[in-house]
Amino acid sequence: MRGLGFHNINIRMTEKQLKKNPTKAIENSFTPDEMARLFEWFYQHKDDNQYLTFIWKTMANCSTGQKRIPAAIPTDAHIVHKTGTGFPSPEGVQDMNDAGIILMPDGNHAIIAVFTTHSPSEEVIADIARQLLER
Repeated sequence: MRGLGFHNINIRMTEKQLKKNPTKAIENSFTPDEMARLFEWFYQHKDDNQYLTFIWKTMANCSTGQKRIPAAIPTDAHIVHKTGTGFPSPEGVQDMNDAGIILMPDGNHAIIAVFTTHSPSEEVIADIARQLLER
């Protein structure tokens, strides 16, 4: 990531490692701004090689998080996105996020990244996304 110019993205543990030790999840981090920059870069480079094309297709077919950003976009738009969900606290709240590229029917696109902490539900992300998209 640093080689591509992304300095606020830290990936230190795999999903498998995190499942074994959820308290270490904080070691993987990124800011919403940096995630939005990464998604813009990704949009520009999605056809550069087979790996990026595979990731694009996988995210375009993402079925998780339908109550998050996908719930906030116009019905004639499409989203290429990736969700993230932290491990639940004893109180039943957890960190949740969603970041994506919204493909508008007119050919334009919009990048959005919504990160929440201690969220009570996925709908919070949809509400925030709606407010951002109304701007």
